[in-house]
Amino acid sequence: MFVGPLVLLAALLQLPATEIETLKGDRQAGELVELNDTAALLKQGDKTVSVPMTSVLEVKFPATVPVEPAISPRIVLADGSRITAGAFSVAGEKVRCESSFGTLTFPVPRLSSVRFGESTSRLDDAWKGLLARESTSDLLIVRNEDVLDFLAGVSGDVGEKVHVLLDGDDVPVAREKVYGIIYHRRVPSLPKNVCQVKLAGGDVLEAAQISFGAGAARVRLAAGVDAIVPQAQLVAIDFSPSKIKYLSDLKPRDVKYVPFWEIFLYEYRRDRSLDGAAIMLKGKNYPRGLAMHSKTTLRFRIAGEYTRFLAIAGIDDSVAQLGHAVQLTITGDGKPLLDAEIKGREAPRPLDLDVTGVRDLEIVCDFGSDISDIGDHLDLADAKLVK
Repeated sequence: MFVGPLVLLAALLQLPATEIETLKGDRQAGELVELNDTAALLKQGDKTVSVPMTSVLEVKFPATVPVEPAISPRIVLADGSRITAGAFSVAGEKVRCESSFGTLTFPVPRLSSVRFGESTSRLDDAWKGLLARESTSDLLIVRNEDVLDFLAGVSGDVGEKVHVLLDGDDVPVAREKVYGIIYHRRVPSLPKNVCQVKLAGGDVLEAAQISFGAGAARVRLAAGVDAIVPQAQLVAIDFSPSKIKYLSDLKPRDVKYVPFWEIFLYEYRRDRSLDGAAIMLKGKNYPRGLAMHSKTTLRFRIAGEYTRFLAIAGIDDSVAQLGHAVQLTITGDGKPLLDAEIKGREAPRPLDLDVTGVRDLEIVCDFGSDISDIGDHLDLADAKLVK
């Protein structure tokens, strides 16, 4: 058993029960008392801190003990939720599965797929190919070594046998011979996801509603399934997919390079520095962001979907000691949002720009006042668009 040493390690490190990260990158640690539509309440010693939900990016539970994913049926719901099922059955139009957080029952049209067989890299690729296949019928997947094949029909009851309707005939197939089932049913309109709930065993719940109290999260999945998840199973409640878009996840519509000399050595990079290392500003590591060299112009189509652009602008630590500078210009639909010189020996500059209604966002990293491109390694750390 690995639980004992991990629990001891967590205690030794004094990991906080909960850590809340905001849109601006601030962090609050404590014990989560309550989470509702308006605020998250954290107990910090003798006081309680209220964090508005409009500013919450992610709620993490660092002390949660990791769990090895079980070798059990893996189901995917119509909303994208991924759940490991200790037991799985279908009777009529009702699905029943036993999860780590309780028994779930829901209509078959809310089920996207169930995978009974083992996972390997080759089987994973084959499974993804079948998931992407266009079909108006359910697909009963069978395995022959590393090859997956299918029968197209209408999947029926699932128990010790898997029933499938083929050309009007009900054909029972022994469950151990079935690798998985991919469902193609008419899915009702689903509400938007507000967050992803990530669990210790690897399950991910796509939530349309969520609250927390009395040591458990109450989740209404976008697929219409209700669940209560104990805090001991929670790894994170991630609101970022519904609130932000990292700029490094967007492909620029236009990229232009103007070299100081005849050869341009550094194309822009995503989530890495120009030298391929982690983005570092004044000793802090940023896992997300853009790295640009003078002179580079990036134009992004953001289609009026966002209200703020947030980032930390600075010269990467790898060259900051040289003291060189770049001129950073940001415009929205041609209108100036920022025009500032970013210098290597100065503190990184937080950016918070209004991009409400902006269709095209343009970022220019130009030569600085030193009229040189030496050490012009601009980082836009944690660059993100806020809805």
